[in-house]
Amino acid sequence: MVKILILTNVEDAHSRIVFDCLKKKGASPIRWYPEEYIINQDSKITISKEATVNIKISSQDSIDIENIDVVWNRRFQYPNLSKLVHPDDYDFVNRENRAHMDSLLLLLEEKATWVNPLSSYRISNSKLVQLREAARLKMEIPKTLITNHKKDIIDFIDENNALGIRTIYKTFLPPYWEESKNYYNLYTSVINKEILPNESIMRITPGIYQQNIDKQYEIRVTFFGQEYIAIKIDNSDEQDWRILSGTSQFKINLTILPHEIEKKCIQLMQKLGIIFGCFDFIVTPKDEYVFLEVNEMGQFSWIEEMLPNVKIVDRFCDFLIDSAQSQLNQEKTKFSLHEITTSETYKHLLQNDKIHHAIIETTSASNMK
Repeated sequence: MVKILILTNVEDAHSRIVFDCLKKKGASPIRWYPEEYIINQDSKITISKEATVNIKISSQDSIDIENIDVVWNRRFQYPNLSKLVHPDDYDFVNRENRAHMDSLLLLLEEKATWVNPLSSYRISNSKLVQLREAARLKMEIPKTLITNHKKDIIDFIDENNALGIRTIYKTFLPPYWEESKNYYNLYTSVINKEILPNESIMRITPGIYQQNIDKQYEIRVTFFGQEYIAIKIDNSDEQDWRILSGTSQFKINLTILPHEIEKKCIQLMQKLGIIFGCFDFIVTPKDEYVFLEVNEMGQFSWIEEMLPNVKIVDRFCDFLIDSAQSQLNQEKTKFSLHEITTSETYKHLLQNDKIHHAIIETTSASNMK
């Protein structure tokens, strides 16, 4: 039986769906919420003279993370600090807890296959490294400027305008904020000189500025090792297809990548040190594939919500199980997203999470990053 540790948070619908599917397939999944570590959990780690390491974590449900075969690094968060911590001790306790967590994860990394490897997290999440490595592989990328200097931004916009090209702005991380209990997202958007704030505001943080790419449509490709599922997204009128999610204008269809693009995606994953990733491309009117980014832990169950026959959740679960070398090529039972989320075991799992963790249930389609 394959033992799979899922590093996540309780509000992540993907991890709940995958957890239930893995159990149905006969695996032994464990969901662990590192953000609750220390506050709501006790840990015990022993290291013997024979270099034997034993790790036990106790919470509402005892978690045994010994002999883990696969770690799915889905939504890792460092532990929250207790309200009992004195303000003068905050930095010290925070550093100690993070150092402890880093050491614990390094012990696990030696024992298990990670999806994705812990050591690749920083490099694979860097948009700048992604663009550089994609360019080295001769992938088409948008002309890009990263700066906090207003004059450089204005010059970039002027250069693009002279070519009849619009300029877009995007952030390094998914931006959102809360106001009056409402959540707001900022999507990739077209900018011009007139809307730029003053120089002092611009200097506060750098941004990513790119030439806008004319498109026929966009492509989202989810890679599981060297296999993939690709969908075509018809959204020629929007800068960011996530704006249309949940509307009648949002339409997707299965598609196949050109062999050369498929090969370069796999090469880029190898350079970034990942074995799972969600790629975004624009396909131009000239049928050129322009690389935008790869999300090393992107959302995917929304694809099956829209295309039920794809069974991408089942495919991902098989990928996790196969990542344990002993399980390669074994026969597997198949499950659809509908079968998972309507099952009594999943309903019980969701209800238990709501009771013990006060979660707010959202559909996976509400977050497609």
